Amino acid sequence: MLRLRQFRYRIHLPTRVRIPAPSRAAGCVAWALFSFSAWLVVCNVLSEASGLRFCQPFRDDHLNKVAFCQREVHRPSVVYLGSSQIHNGIMPALVEQAAAEKGLSLEAGYNLGIGSTGLEIAHIVARDVLVGEQQPRIVVVGICPLLLIAETADTPRNLCLFGSWGDVVDGVIRRRMPVQSLADIAFRGPKNLVEYPLRSWGEPHARSYRSKHLRRSQGGRWLLEETGEARTAPPEAWRQQVEMLPPLPQATFRDDCRAARALLNIKRLAEERGWELVLVDPPQHPDLHRRQLPEGTEEAYRQWLAGFVSRHGFRHLDLTEPGLYVHDDFGDPVHLNAKGAARLSRRLGQALAHELQQP
Repeated sequence: MLRLRQFRYRIHLPTRVRIPAPSRAAGCVAWALFSFSAWLVVCNVLSEASGLRFCQPFRDDHLNKVAFCQREVHRPSVVYLGSSQIHNGIMPALVEQAAAEKGLSLEAGYNLGIGSTGLEIAHIVARDVLVGEQQPRIVVVGICPLLLIAETADTPRNLCLFGSWGDVVDGVIRRRMPVQSLADIAFRGPKNLVEYPLRSWGEPHARSYRSKHLRRSQGGRWLLEETGEARTAPPEAWRQQVEMLPPLPQATFRDDCRAARALLNIKRLAEERGWELVLVDPPQHPDLHRRQLPEGTEEAYRQWLAGFVSRHGFRHLDLTEPGLYVHDDFGDPVHLNAKGAARLSRRLGQALAHELQQP
Protein backbone atom coordinates (compact mmCIF):
# COMPACT_ATOMS: atom_id res chain seq x y z
CA MET A 1 0.00 0.00 0.00
CA LEU A 2 2.81 2.29 0.89
CA ARG A 3 4.53 1.61 -2.36
CA LEU A 4 1.30 2.35 -4.25
CA ARG A 5 0.91 5.67 -2.49
CA GLN A 6 4.51 6.56 -3.21
CA PHE A 7 3.94 5.78 -6.88
CA ARG A 8 0.68 7.74 -7.05
CA TYR A 9 2.11 10.93 -5.62
CA ARG A 10 5.48 10.84 -7.31
CA ILE A 11 5.83 13.86 -9.63
CA HIS A 12 8.41 13.79 -12.39
CA LEU A 13 9.63 17.31 -13.11
CA PRO A 14 11.63 17.91 -16.28
CA THR A 15 15.21 18.54 -15.46
CA ARG A 16 16.22 20.00 -18.87
CA VAL A 17 14.31 22.34 -21.24
CA ARG A 18 15.63 22.42 -24.83
CA ILE A 19 15.88 26.06 -25.90
CA PRO A 20 17.04 26.80 -29.48
CA ALA A 21 20.33 28.57 -29.81
CA PRO A 22 20.00 32.34 -30.48
CA SER A 23 21.55 32.03 -33.96
CA ARG A 24 19.15 29.26 -34.95
CA ALA A 25 16.13 31.20 -33.66
CA ALA A 26 17.19 34.26 -35.64
CA GLY A 27 17.60 32.12 -38.73
CA CYS A 28 14.10 30.69 -38.33
CA VAL A 29 12.60 34.17 -37.96
CA ALA A 30 14.53 35.43 -41.00
CA TRP A 31 13.40 32.46 -43.09
CA ALA A 32 9.78 33.01 -42.06
CA LEU A 33 9.98 36.69 -43.00
CA PHE A 34 11.62 35.85 -46.33
CA SER A 35 8.94 33.26 -47.14
CA PHE A 36 6.18 35.72 -46.28
CA SER A 37 7.79 38.44 -48.42
CA ALA A 38 8.16 36.05 -51.35
CA TRP A 39 4.52 35.06 -51.00
CA LEU A 40 3.49 38.73 -51.09
CA VAL A 41 5.59 39.33 -54.21
CA VAL A 42 4.04 36.35 -55.99
CA CYS A 43 0.53 37.49 -55.03
CA ASN A 44 1.26 41.01 -56.28
CA VAL A 45 2.64 39.74 -59.59
CA LEU A 46 -0.39 37.49 -60.10
CA SER A 47 -2.69 40.39 -59.24
CA GLU A 48 -0.95 42.61 -61.78
CA ALA A 49 -1.02 39.83 -64.35
CA SER A 50 -4.78 39.39 -64.01
CA GLY A 51 -5.69 43.06 -64.34
CA LEU A 52 -3.21 44.83 -66.61
CA ARG A 53 -2.93 45.14 -70.34
CA PHE A 54 0.60 44.20 -71.25
CA CYS A 55 3.07 45.36 -73.82
CA GLN A 56 6.58 44.33 -74.73
CA PRO A 57 9.32 45.78 -72.55
CA PHE A 58 10.32 49.35 -73.12
CA ARG A 59 14.01 49.72 -73.77
CA ASP A 60 16.11 51.34 -71.08
CA ASP A 61 16.28 54.59 -73.01
CA HIS A 62 12.50 54.87 -72.76
CA LEU A 63 12.65 54.28 -69.02
CA ASN A 64 15.37 56.88 -68.71
CA LYS A 65 13.27 59.35 -70.68
CA VAL A 66 10.33 58.87 -68.33
CA ALA A 67 12.53 59.10 -65.23
CA PHE A 68 14.26 62.22 -66.57
CA CYS A 69 10.90 63.82 -67.33
CA GLN A 70 9.63 63.14 -63.81
CA ARG A 71 12.82 64.43 -62.21
CA GLU A 72 14.01 67.38 -64.28
CA VAL A 73 11.36 68.57 -66.75
CA HIS A 74 9.24 71.39 -65.35
CA ARG A 75 6.28 72.98 -67.12
CA PRO A 76 7.23 71.99 -70.70
CA SER A 77 5.50 73.92 -73.45
CA VAL A 78 4.89 70.82 -75.61
CA VAL A 79 5.02 67.09 -74.90
CA TYR A 80 5.02 64.67 -77.85
CA LEU A 81 3.34 61.26 -77.47
CA GLY A 82 3.03 58.40 -79.93
CA SER A 83 4.95 55.50 -81.41
CA SER A 84 8.21 55.29 -83.36
CA GLN A 85 7.48 58.04 -85.88
CA ILE A 86 7.13 60.53 -83.03
CA HIS A 87 9.86 58.95 -80.92
CA ASN A 88 12.42 58.97 -83.73
CA GLY A 89 11.25 61.83 -85.90
CA ILE A 90 10.38 64.79 -83.64
CA MET A 91 13.21 66.97 -82.38
CA PRO A 92 11.70 69.60 -80.07
CA ALA A 93 14.35 72.26 -80.68
CA LEU A 94 13.64 72.25 -84.42
CA VAL A 95 9.88 72.35 -83.81
CA GLU A 96 10.31 75.40 -81.58
CA GLN A 97 12.58 77.12 -84.08
CA ALA A 98 10.14 76.62 -86.95
CA ALA A 99 7.19 77.72 -84.80
CA ALA A 100 9.04 80.87 -83.73
CA GLU A 101 9.68 81.75 -87.38
CA LYS A 102 5.90 81.64 -87.87
CA GLY A 103 5.16 83.76 -84.80
CA LEU A 104 4.39 81.07 -82.18
CA SER A 105 6.58 81.23 -79.08
CA LEU A 106 7.24 77.80 -77.56
CA GLU A 107 9.51 77.17 -74.62
CA ALA A 108 11.38 73.91 -74.09
CA GLY A 109 9.37 70.86 -75.18
CA TYR A 110 9.88 67.19 -74.38
CA ASN A 111 9.55 64.07 -76.54
CA LEU A 112 7.88 61.17 -74.72
CA GLY A 113 7.10 59.24 -77.89
CA ILE A 114 7.76 55.53 -77.29
CA GLY A 115 8.41 53.23 -80.21
CA SER A 116 6.48 50.00 -80.79
CA THR A 117 3.48 51.01 -78.70
CA GLY A 118 -0.13 51.97 -79.29
CA LEU A 119 -2.47 54.76 -78.30
CA GLU A 120 -3.44 53.09 -75.03
CA ILE A 121 0.17 53.40 -73.87
CA ALA A 122 0.14 57.07 -74.91
CA HIS A 123 -2.91 57.57 -72.70
CA ILE A 124 -1.28 55.77 -69.75
CA VAL A 125 1.88 57.86 -70.07
CA ALA A 126 -0.16 61.07 -70.31
CA ARG A 127 -2.25 60.10 -67.29
CA ASP A 128 0.57 58.89 -65.02
CA VAL A 129 3.60 60.96 -66.07
CA LEU A 130 2.21 64.36 -67.10
CA VAL A 131 1.15 65.46 -63.64
CA GLY A 132 2.14 68.33 -61.38
CA GLU A 133 5.25 70.14 -62.60
CA GLN A 134 5.39 67.88 -65.67
CA GLN A 135 2.09 69.15 -67.09
CA PRO A 136 2.55 70.77 -70.51
CA ARG A 137 0.66 73.52 -72.27
CA ILE A 138 0.30 71.49 -75.49
CA VAL A 139 0.14 67.72 -76.05
CA VAL A 140 0.86 66.38 -79.54
CA VAL A 141 -0.23 62.77 -80.21
CA GLY A 142 0.85 60.86 -83.31
CA ILE A 143 -1.68 58.55 -85.00
CA CYS A 144 -1.75 56.39 -88.13
CA PRO A 145 -4.04 53.83 -89.85
CA LEU A 146 -2.22 50.84 -88.36
CA LEU A 147 -2.99 52.12 -84.83
CA LEU A 148 -6.68 52.71 -85.51
CA ILE A 149 -7.90 49.68 -87.46
CA ALA A 150 -10.92 48.35 -85.61
CA GLU A 151 -10.42 44.65 -86.38
CA THR A 152 -6.88 44.63 -85.05
CA ALA A 153 -7.26 47.13 -82.22
CA ASP A 154 -7.71 44.35 -79.65
CA THR A 155 -4.51 42.58 -80.75
CA PRO A 156 -2.17 45.24 -82.11
CA ARG A 157 0.50 43.84 -84.40
CA ASN A 158 3.07 46.56 -83.83
CA LEU A 159 5.08 44.57 -81.26
CA CYS A 160 2.35 45.02 -78.65
CA LEU A 161 0.08 42.58 -76.85
CA PHE A 162 -2.93 43.80 -74.91
CA GLY A 163 -5.50 41.89 -72.91
CA SER A 164 -5.76 39.41 -70.08
CA TRP A 165 -3.14 36.86 -69.08
CA GLY A 166 -4.86 34.34 -71.34
CA ASP A 167 -4.74 36.79 -74.24
CA VAL A 168 -1.02 37.25 -73.73
CA VAL A 169 -0.34 33.50 -73.66
CA ASP A 170 -2.54 32.96 -76.71
CA GLY A 171 -0.74 35.74 -78.55
CA VAL A 172 2.67 34.29 -77.76
CA ILE A 173 1.62 30.84 -78.99
CA ARG A 174 -0.03 32.23 -82.11
CA ARG A 175 3.01 34.32 -83.02
CA ARG A 176 5.45 31.49 -82.21
CA MET A 177 7.43 33.79 -80.00
CA PRO A 178 10.36 32.41 -78.00
CA VAL A 179 9.51 31.23 -74.52
CA GLN A 180 11.61 33.88 -72.79
CA SER A 181 9.44 36.55 -74.42
CA LEU A 182 6.47 35.44 -72.33
CA ALA A 183 8.06 36.57 -69.09
CA ASP A 184 9.13 39.84 -70.67
CA ILE A 185 5.66 40.59 -71.99
CA ALA A 186 3.71 39.31 -69.00
CA PHE A 187 5.64 40.87 -66.15
CA ARG A 188 6.35 44.30 -67.59
CA GLY A 189 3.00 45.96 -68.06
CA PRO A 190 2.45 49.71 -68.44
CA LYS A 191 2.03 50.27 -64.68
CA ASN A 192 5.31 48.55 -63.94
CA LEU A 193 7.05 50.34 -66.77
CA VAL A 194 5.98 53.76 -65.57
CA GLU A 195 6.22 53.20 -61.82
CA TYR A 196 8.41 50.15 -61.24
CA PRO A 197 10.74 49.70 -64.21
CA LEU A 198 12.15 46.17 -64.39
CA ARG A 199 15.29 45.52 -66.41
CA SER A 200 15.82 42.79 -68.95
CA TRP A 201 18.63 40.45 -67.92
CA GLY A 202 19.78 40.01 -71.50
CA GLU A 203 20.13 43.72 -72.23
CA PRO A 204 22.84 45.95 -70.77
CA HIS A 205 21.72 49.08 -69.01
CA ALA A 206 21.72 51.98 -71.46
CA ARG A 207 24.14 54.57 -70.12
CA SER A 208 24.17 56.60 -73.31
CA TYR A 209 20.98 58.47 -72.37
CA ARG A 210 22.29 60.39 -69.39
CA SER A 211 20.80 63.59 -68.06
CA LYS A 212 23.23 65.70 -70.07
CA HIS A 213 22.16 64.10 -73.35
CA LEU A 214 18.47 64.30 -72.48
CA ARG A 215 18.79 67.91 -71.40
CA ARG A 216 20.57 68.89 -74.61
CA SER A 217 18.16 67.07 -76.87
CA GLN A 218 15.10 68.07 -74.80
CA GLY A 219 13.82 64.52 -74.70
CA GLY A 220 14.63 63.59 -78.27
CA ARG A 221 16.45 60.34 -78.85
CA TRP A 222 19.31 62.02 -80.65
CA LEU A 223 20.47 65.41 -81.92
CA LEU A 224 20.82 66.27 -85.58
CA GLU A 225 24.59 66.74 -85.33
CA GLU A 226 24.92 63.34 -83.65
CA THR A 227 23.20 61.30 -86.34
CA GLY A 228 25.98 61.30 -88.90
CA GLU A 229 25.11 60.46 -92.47
CA ALA A 230 21.67 59.12 -93.22
CA ARG A 231 21.78 55.41 -94.01
CA THR A 232 19.25 54.57 -96.68
CA ALA A 233 18.27 50.92 -96.96
CA PRO A 234 18.39 49.49 -100.51
CA PRO A 235 15.02 48.66 -102.12
CA GLU A 236 15.71 44.93 -101.88
CA ALA A 237 16.12 45.14 -98.11
CA TRP A 238 12.88 47.08 -97.86
CA ARG A 239 11.06 44.51 -99.98
CA GLN A 240 12.30 41.64 -97.81
CA GLN A 241 11.32 43.41 -94.60
CA VAL A 242 7.85 44.27 -95.82
CA GLU A 243 7.18 40.80 -97.21
CA MET A 244 7.77 39.34 -93.75
CA LEU A 245 4.55 41.06 -92.63
CA PRO A 246 1.34 39.26 -93.60
CA PRO A 247 -1.31 41.54 -95.08
CA LEU A 248 -4.13 42.68 -92.84
CA PRO A 249 -7.75 41.76 -93.57
CA GLN A 250 -10.08 44.32 -95.07
CA ALA A 251 -10.31 46.95 -92.37
CA THR A 252 -12.95 49.32 -91.13
CA PHE A 253 -12.70 52.19 -88.67
CA ARG A 254 -15.06 52.94 -85.79
CA ASP A 255 -15.30 55.43 -82.95
CA ASP A 256 -15.86 52.59 -80.46
CA CYS A 257 -12.72 50.52 -81.10
CA ARG A 258 -10.17 50.48 -78.32
CA ALA A 259 -7.67 52.72 -80.09
CA ALA A 260 -10.30 55.37 -80.82
CA ARG A 261 -11.52 55.16 -77.22
CA ALA A 262 -7.94 55.76 -76.09
CA LEU A 263 -7.90 58.98 -78.13
CA LEU A 264 -11.17 60.05 -76.52
CA ASN A 265 -9.68 59.28 -73.09
CA ILE A 266 -6.68 61.48 -73.92
CA LYS A 267 -9.06 64.25 -75.00
CA ARG A 268 -10.99 64.04 -71.72
CA LEU A 269 -7.73 64.10 -69.81
CA ALA A 270 -6.60 67.18 -71.74
CA GLU A 271 -9.86 68.95 -70.97
CA GLU A 272 -9.59 68.11 -67.26
CA ARG A 273 -6.00 69.36 -67.02
CA GLY A 274 -6.28 72.32 -69.37
CA TRP A 275 -3.99 71.13 -72.19
CA GLU A 276 -4.19 72.04 -75.86
CA LEU A 277 -4.46 68.68 -77.66
CA VAL A 278 -3.32 68.24 -81.28
CA LEU A 279 -3.47 64.99 -83.28
CA VAL A 280 -0.71 64.56 -85.85
CA ASP A 281 -0.82 62.10 -88.74
CA PRO A 282 2.88 61.40 -89.42
CA PRO A 283 4.07 59.85 -92.69
CA GLN A 284 4.28 56.09 -93.17
CA HIS A 285 6.36 54.36 -95.80
CA PRO A 286 4.20 53.83 -98.93
CA ASP A 287 5.57 50.30 -99.46
CA LEU A 288 4.39 49.34 -95.98
CA HIS A 289 0.87 50.57 -96.65
CA ARG A 290 0.71 48.93 -100.05
CA ARG A 291 1.77 45.61 -98.54
CA GLN A 292 -0.31 45.60 -95.36
CA LEU A 293 -3.41 47.62 -96.18
CA PRO A 294 -5.85 46.23 -98.77
CA GLU A 295 -6.88 48.55 -101.56
CA GLY A 296 -9.23 51.24 -100.34
CA THR A 297 -8.30 50.89 -96.65
CA GLU A 298 -6.29 54.09 -96.45
CA GLU A 299 -9.03 56.03 -98.21
CA ALA A 300 -11.55 54.62 -95.71
CA TYR A 301 -9.26 55.70 -92.88
CA ARG A 302 -8.99 59.25 -94.21
CA GLN A 303 -12.76 59.50 -94.58
CA TRP A 304 -13.40 58.12 -91.09
CA LEU A 305 -10.71 60.30 -89.50
CA ALA A 306 -12.17 63.48 -90.99
CA GLY A 307 -15.54 62.65 -89.46
CA PHE A 308 -13.99 61.53 -86.16
CA VAL A 309 -12.04 64.73 -85.53
CA SER A 310 -15.05 66.81 -86.59
CA ARG A 311 -17.53 64.93 -84.37
CA HIS A 312 -15.33 65.05 -81.28
CA GLY A 313 -13.69 68.45 -81.77
CA PHE A 314 -10.05 67.41 -82.22
CA ARG A 315 -7.37 69.62 -83.71
CA HIS A 316 -5.72 67.56 -86.45
CA LEU A 317 -2.60 68.05 -88.58
CA ASP A 318 -1.96 65.89 -91.65
CA LEU A 319 1.79 65.46 -92.18
CA THR A 320 1.67 62.34 -94.32
CA GLU A 321 4.06 63.43 -97.09
CA PRO A 322 6.36 60.45 -97.89
CA GLY A 323 9.35 62.79 -98.02
CA LEU A 324 9.05 63.30 -94.27
CA TYR A 325 9.36 59.60 -93.45
CA VAL A 326 12.07 59.00 -90.82
CA HIS A 327 12.76 55.24 -90.84
CA ASP A 328 15.40 54.19 -93.33
CA ASP A 329 14.92 50.48 -92.80
CA PHE A 330 11.72 49.02 -91.44
CA GLY A 331 12.69 46.55 -88.74
CA ASP A 332 15.83 48.48 -87.74
CA PRO A 333 14.69 51.80 -86.26
CA VAL A 334 18.22 52.63 -85.09
CA HIS A 335 19.10 53.68 -88.64
CA LEU A 336 17.16 56.86 -89.18
CA ASN A 337 16.77 59.40 -91.91
CA ALA A 338 18.12 62.52 -90.22
CA LYS A 339 17.03 64.79 -93.06
CA GLY A 340 13.52 63.36 -92.99
CA ALA A 341 13.30 63.86 -89.23
CA ALA A 342 14.52 67.44 -89.53
CA ARG A 343 11.93 68.16 -92.23
CA LEU A 344 9.19 66.50 -90.16
CA SER A 345 10.11 68.55 -87.08
CA ARG A 346 10.18 71.83 -88.97
CA ARG A 347 6.96 71.05 -90.78
CA LEU A 348 5.30 70.24 -87.46
CA GLY A 349 6.47 73.54 -85.97
CA GLN A 350 5.00 75.48 -88.89
CA ALA A 351 1.73 73.54 -88.73
CA LEU A 352 1.41 74.04 -84.96
CA ALA A 353 1.95 77.77 -85.37
CA HIS A 354 -0.76 77.94 -88.03
CA GLU A 355 -3.22 75.78 -86.06
CA LEU A 356 -2.78 77.30 -82.61
CA GLN A 357 -2.91 80.89 -83.85
CA GLN A 358 -6.35 80.31 -85.36
CA PRO A 359 -9.13 82.13 -83.46
